Amino acid sequence: MGDEGAGALATRHAIPGSVLIPPAVMARIDAATIAGGIPGTTLMLNAGRAVTRAITARFPPQAALVACGPGNNGGDGYVVARLLHDIGWPVRVLSLGDPDALKGDAAWARAFWSGPIERLSEDPLAGETLVVDALFGAGLARPLEGVAAAAVEAFNAAPVVRVAVDIPSGGDGADGRVRGEAVRADRTVTFCRAKPGHHLLPGRLHVGELIVADIGTGSGCVALSVA
Repeated sequence: MGDEGAGALATRHAIPGSVLIPPAVMARIDAATIAGGIPGTTLMLNAGRAVTRAITARFPPQAALVACGPGNNGGDGYVVARLLHDIGWPVRVLSLGDPDALKGDAAWARAFWSGPIERLSEDPLAGETLVVDALFGAGLARPLEGVAAAAVEAFNAAPVVRVAVDIPSGGDGADGRVRGEAVRADRTVTFCRAKPGHHLLPGRLHVGELIVADIGTGSGCVALSVA
C-alpha cells in the first residue's frame, strides 16, 4: 500500500471564508481521486493518520474508546484505533452494527484493526477518557436513533475528550442542522475542505476546534468536482 498524497498531509485550521464543499460534492471528489489512481484504502489510511496526528498532537496517551459506524466513517475509525494502539495507547473499539457486514474500503479497515470489537451500547464508556467519534460522517441526513443516539448522549454527558472524524455524528454537513442528538466535539478533523455544516449554526457549536487535512484528494479533482 502506497502513501500517495502523504506528503501533503499536514493539518491546518479551517479559515472562515475559504471554499466550503458540500458532502455530495465531496463524494464526487473522492470518486475522481480514486478514478485517477489513488486507491480508496490509501485515502482511508491517510484519513486515519490525520486524525491520529490531531489526537496525539494535543492529548497525552490515555485510554481511548473508538466508536465506529457502519460505513466509511467507521472505516476511518478502525484505522485510528490501530494507529493509536501501535503507539501504545490503550484502545477499546465499539461497533454500531455487525462489523463483519462492512463492505469495500470499510471492510479493509475493519481487518486492519486486529483487536477485539464490542457492540455499541447505550452505556458505552468503561473508564475511557478520550472518545473518537467515527459513527457517521458529513453525509448523514437523518436523526440519530436507538443505540447510536443513546451512546452520543452518554459521550456528551461524560467528562471525556471528544474527537470527531469528519463531522460530529448527528450533524448535517450540508446545512448545519443537528438532527436530534449530536456529539459535542472538542476537536473535529475533516478532509480536503471544510463542509458548510462545520460553519453553519447550530452545527458549528458541536465542532470544537476544526482541522482540515489533505489526505491525497488533489486540487485538480477538487476543481473538476466543483466545476
